[in-house]
Amino acid sequence: MLHSPIYNPRQNDNASISYNNNNADLDGRYTFEAIAIETLGVFNTSARQLLCDLGRKISEDTGEVRETSFLFQRCSVHVQRFNAILLHDSLPAYDCTD
Repeated sequence: MLHSPIYNPRQNDNASISYNNNNADLDGRYTFEAIAIETLGVFNTSARQLLCDLGRKISEDTGEVRETSFLFQRCSVHVQRFNAILLHDSLPAYDCTD
């Protein structure tokens, strides 16, 4: 998959870099991380690293070793739900009052 022509993490990384540059004036106490996810499940490099680190830290606190997988699954579900909303909103309105 990593050598597939579909997988292009640099495209997602470029998008997140430009987004981070636009939000550079945030207070130094905050860390802003733009997460770019393609429909086929490709994450930008920094987002993948963030979710792995976050999942590891949550696993250490909860004892659940699958927390990282759960985070990636939640992101995937959010993408699927958003795509379903976009598909629904793109269909013509159908009046079924008759």
